[in-house]
Amino acid sequence: MDGLIFICWLIFSGLVYIPIGALLILRSHKKSIRNRSPLLVSIAHWSNFLESALLLLSLYFYFSHSIQDRNFDTFYQIIVIIVHYSYFIAYMLRCYRVYFIFNLENQVDEEDSFFNKNIHRAGQKWLIKVFLVFLWPVFLIAILRILISGADEYFPPSYYEGQSHVTVVSEGIYLFILFLEELGFIFAVFKLRNVNDDFKMTVEVTSVCVLWVLTGMFSIFPQNWVWRVEVVIRNHLIMGISSIYPLVKSLTPESFDEVITLEMLQSLEVVLQSEITLDAFEKAIKNSNVKSYNGFEILQLWLKCENYKFKETQELKQEILSHAKHVRIHLKDPDKIQADAFNILNQYFFPVFRHSEEYRVILHNVANQQIYMTRIMQTSLGGSQTEVLIPPVH
Repeated sequence: MDGLIFICWLIFSGLVYIPIGALLILRSHKKSIRNRSPLLVSIAHWSNFLESALLLLSLYFYFSHSIQDRNFDTFYQIIVIIVHYSYFIAYMLRCYRVYFIFNLENQVDEEDSFFNKNIHRAGQKWLIKVFLVFLWPVFLIAILRILISGADEYFPPSYYEGQSHVTVVSEGIYLFILFLEELGFIFAVFKLRNVNDDFKMTVEVTSVCVLWVLTGMFSIFPQNWVWRVEVVIRNHLIMGISSIYPLVKSLTPESFDEVITLEMLQSLEVVLQSEITLDAFEKAIKNSNVKSYNGFEILQLWLKCENYKFKETQELKQEILSHAKHVRIHLKDPDKIQADAFNILNQYFFPVFRHSEEYRVILHNVANQQIYMTRIMQTSLGGSQTEVLIPPVH
């Protein structure tokens, strides 16, 4: 294989990574990036790029049969160690932050919750401090490789091949550290398994965790260059998930999800105007029969009358009159039929909805989303919006 392939690959990667990294910084005020903690997103992105560049450079040396002197090798390995663990720590902190904000399994009273007492832990300043605390041992190891003769025999290169000073012990240490990384990501996926959020951050960090763990399988190949190529591909995929996706979202008009509040659930008129609550209301009354009225049939009649306001066709009017006669509403005006259908729904079936499982699910989701939005606003990760958002009810 020609080593020039990897130089071309490196140049192409730079042409992609650098503009994206710059845009992530410039558009960090946008909701899709701001909610993800812009500093950690940028650290992960640039670390991703630098690790990929270093690996492609090592692949170029390998296939070009270029032998580098010991000083260059030492400098190269120091940069590799720092960049790799900047990358790893940034994602570990992102997993922690998502879990910290969106985990409500032990929630009882938000005013007296663990989150409320430790709110600073979701802020960018605290996360960067923790990042630096975890990174300083990495700098220490890098310095030891320079100052202590023979230290590089225990802090292995592993990105390089064919070097006589790489021992079984050093590779064993390296594989053990790799195992600890994967264990950390597996633990993160386990903790995030029941955490849901409206910004797809849980899906994002979980996908990164899975890709990182899968990478370890390729370390078993006797030819180390295969594993390095796979790591570069993994990094490109992670860049697409964690950098390109939020950036694309930031370039599109910010969508405003449907607003649901507790007050809305007290009025049938408002419930019928919301797609989410209408769907829940329909499910709740689908098989309900009260005073010889079938809730589902009355609701379908009301919906037909609502459609008639926007599409007044003779065919639809006849369908409404036939449906009204079927449910024993003997009127000829669609507006009056709709008003009568609404009264029946409000008097007989809205109470059914208020005591249904669908209603309890919506109440639960609204309460949770109020907490989520408050937490995000308090940690300066979601702007100053006060709306309450809920995902579709399942």
